Amino acid sequence: MGRAGAVRFAREGAAVAVVDIDADAVRAVVGEIESAGGRAVGVPADLTRDEDNRRIVREAANALGGIDFVRNHVGHPGPASVEGIEMEDFDTAVTLNMRTVLVTTDAAIVVVP
Repeated sequence: MGRAGAVRFAREGAAVAVVDIDADAVRAVVGEIESAGGRAVGVPADLTRDEDNRRIVREAANALGGIDFVRNHVGHPGPASVEGIEMEDFDTAVTLNMRTVLVTTDAAIVVVP
């Protein structure tokens, strides 16, 4: 879904930042967008780290000349049941589904005119 969204926004004329923990996947999506005539910058990052969330905003804004909007598309399905829950899985889901959105959006508010 993240790839599809990035490709669609680029097709509609947006310059996009492609972010993923998998640097090869980032390069592949950026290449796909650029080969179709779009503009993209790749930013590999571990979104469980607050500093990486802030860094992607800085790098995207610098590379693209600013940020007009943020599409936070990240997520983790988390635990399927309460019985036998592994709290580490729960913490990862909360971090990727909620904290990442807050930290990235907060960082972007500073750079959006």
